[in-house]
Amino acid sequence: MSPVCFSSSSTSIVTDYPDSFIDLDAEAAVLGSLILDNAKEYIGPVRDILKDEFYFFPPEHRHIFNAITSLHDAGSGIDCLLLVSELQKRQLLVAAGGVDTIVKVAESTPTKANAVFYANRVLEKYRQRLGWDYCRKQQALLKSSNGWNDIAESLRLAAQDYHDIQPADEIMRLLPCSSIQTSDIQWLWPNRIPQGMFSLLVGDPGIGKSFLTCCMAAVISSGGNWPDGTAAPSGSVFMLCDEDDFGKVIVPRLISNGANTSKIYSFNELLGEDTMFQIADSRHLRKLEKTIERVGDVRLIIFDPITSYLDGVNANSNSEVRGALGGLVRLAQRKNVCMLGISHLNKKADLDAMYRSLGSMGFVAQARSVWCVVKDKSDDSGETKIFSPIKSNLSIKVKGLSYQITDARLVWGTEPVEESIDDTIREAPILSKAVEFLREILSPPGKQVEQRYIIEKAQEQGIKESTIVKRTKQKLGIKPHFIRAQEGGSKDGHWFWSLPESTDNENII
Repeated sequence: MSPVCFSSSSTSIVTDYPDSFIDLDAEAAVLGSLILDNAKEYIGPVRDILKDEFYFFPPEHRHIFNAITSLHDAGSGIDCLLLVSELQKRQLLVAAGGVDTIVKVAESTPTKANAVFYANRVLEKYRQRLGWDYCRKQQALLKSSNGWNDIAESLRLAAQDYHDIQPADEIMRLLPCSSIQTSDIQWLWPNRIPQGMFSLLVGDPGIGKSFLTCCMAAVISSGGNWPDGTAAPSGSVFMLCDEDDFGKVIVPRLISNGANTSKIYSFNELLGEDTMFQIADSRHLRKLEKTIERVGDVRLIIFDPITSYLDGVNANSNSEVRGALGGLVRLAQRKNVCMLGISHLNKKADLDAMYRSLGSMGFVAQARSVWCVVKDKSDDSGETKIFSPIKSNLSIKVKGLSYQITDARLVWGTEPVEESIDDTIREAPILSKAVEFLREILSPPGKQVEQRYIIEKAQEQGIKESTIVKRTKQKLGIKPHFIRAQEGGSKDGHWFWSLPESTDNENII
């Protein structure tokens, strides 16, 4: 531990508090929030937490806070000019760091909405310093010859002082909704993947999830457009990938998909340490936050797979997963960065897609958007993949998209996927039922049945039209034919289906 020095044009304070007991950025954020708080929504809750100027460490911050509270008590507005005037009247403007300090504090605070959060941070640091002072005092008393009575009295006063610094509503802090600043949802991919939140991408191993994330990183790094025509925010991407080699696999994929690789960063281990980054470690998250701030334009951080960065966390425990992801979720919100976790599907093929993510439901619960990659079973080659929503409760209902990987490039399909992910992911039992239905209604081979009648009867049995028309028909080799009506124009008539004369389809499903 080394001494901490705070200095300005007017003061210089040296103390032996540990570095972690002082957070000047949090103090500045509180002061800046109160300067921006024209409607005086937050000054009351902040003053409930920070009862006087001595909760702040440097005298500069103490003078500014004291002047702000004085303006508030006088019923005055609070802004930079009024604050400067108040400090001049008290002959404390120089002691407060001057006009430049006040302007810098106000301009470095992006939003007043976090005032209460940072006030609690300042209180926490003040408690740490207070406890440090008490320990030093007890140490001095132990060395003195005044006996245990002085020590007991000192401990009693310490307990009373600690009680006095608790916020007025310590049991449960209530913040009126009228004081909460509203804001619109920002999107990394409009109506699909939100910014400033945690999202999840799941699929079977080897399905192409990692290739898809490389394509997403390429679009963002180059400021391109998503396949639905919407614009992607231009910026940087962090890729934490534990399974694929960057030099042999990831970077070639990025290049082939048109990425600006100077805006994409590999990031697995902490700088100067032989330690893999861990989401559940608050120290690691603080380093990640500082790295985000240094780069400045980070839009997306990919964890592939996310379980590799949750060492020591039971992935099947809902409480452990939610607790471990909580810090990442809050970091995403503070820095307005999309955190995208990659995960596999479990083997429970009879469940809906919502319950197919590997591990605890805590992953899906924490995510605001969950997407799945599966094979398009109507494509016998297996080359077509479907990117479909499982959970997207922040936007309008959007449809899935199809894509293929051709010549090391991801090529999107031109038409949206109508079928829901539940029908796609639980396809085997659905297709089996549909195949048996068609065999029964079209037997014997050669029998002609009107398509409209087939679809109507299928729906009565809970089989969707898309399953019959797009998939089962192809599986059985049915080729519909059009029969014109005896009267009317050439377009008058109906489509009819029939089983082919060949019996090769007997072994299908």
